[in-house]
Amino acid sequence: AAAFALPESPLWLISAGRGGEAAQVLASISAGGSGVTRLLPRSRALASADAQSRIVAARGGGEGCDGDGTVGLPPARDDRADRARRPRLAIGCPHRLGGALRPVRGLCVASLRPTTTLLAALWFAANFGSGWWAWTPELAKRQGLAPASMYVAMTVARVVAMAAFVLAAAVIRRTGAYPLLLSALAGTLAWSLALTWIVDSRERFASDLFVVAYALFALTFGIVWPVLYVVTPAAFPATARGAGFGLVSAFSKLGGLTCPNVVALLLPPASPPPPSAPPEASSRQGLAPLLGHEQPALHRIGLLFTVGWAIALGTAALQAARHHDVSDAEAAEEPCATSTAPPVPSPAPAPDRSMPMAPAVERSDSEERASV
Repeated sequence: AAAFALPESPLWLISAGRGGEAAQVLASISAGGSGVTRLLPRSRALASADAQSRIVAARGGGEGCDGDGTVGLPPARDDRADRARRPRLAIGCPHRLGGALRPVRGLCVASLRPTTTLLAALWFAANFGSGWWAWTPELAKRQGLAPASMYVAMTVARVVAMAAFVLAAAVIRRTGAYPLLLSALAGTLAWSLALTWIVDSRERFASDLFVVAYALFALTFGIVWPVLYVVTPAAFPATARGAGFGLVSAFSKLGGLTCPNVVALLLPPASPPPPSAPPEASSRQGLAPLLGHEQPALHRIGLLFTVGWAIALGTAALQAARHHDVSDAEAAEEPCATSTAPPVPSPAPAPDRSMPMAPAVERSDSEERASV
């Protein structure tokens, strides 16, 4: 219901050539005293080059900067008549699909290809490594424990994960998005490795050590995902933000689909089938007997989840380095080009009429001729 009341993104409106609507949205937000118009100096770095050229053209040329270094917006106007005159493709037109895929193809350009690849791998690996949440009861069953015995640990972990969401929202402005993301991924990787060691032993799995380690894993895990939702959209320009976020979300779902199929190949049987069981009973045990898994080897599954978090940490570090380089390049650029016009000379100061002037000295004609 709130989606109908929320305004459209001004940055997206500018990139779509709807500057009048963007100015109206900014004016409506700044009317409440939020000072949102102070964010306009960053629009040069965030908006696309095409959007910036339209802004400069609408302002009548120039460098596109005001005297205070802000990027101005064109005056508000009604764009509905312009949009009505634009040709529209009919439903079923063969060019409609190509037009819909244009933003996705834009993610493969040279400037966005590394970002797209790194973030897609990050989301895939993070969702793949999240298999601890789904497979913990099954792993307990393979170790001879009752799955219900894991419910206490999973309940505590869920509560901790919800608290981690609030913690991430509270500290992200102080630490920054990328440092917080890298710290959370490193912690998740470490606790995933600890869980791998714990679940490999029935005694450790049934002890309170597992409850504590699982709760700490949930803490760092709960910080990773909200920060990912902050970092990912900001990594793409406004014109490709929707397509970029949709693509990495698709890779996340692909990681969630891949995880159970790979785990099924490594999952040992709970117990051997009875001799009188039908042949299909043996087939339901999976491929574990064919791979020689006679004893529970749950550390292999844990290592599989841990490798996913290691890949997520590595790709996040590479993306953070790219973001740092881009930020340094933007900081090195001047917000406005310096003017080359010659300085205007200041007018000569007017004489002070308040001071009495010295009386003129009368000279004779001979003195005048002598001075000449």
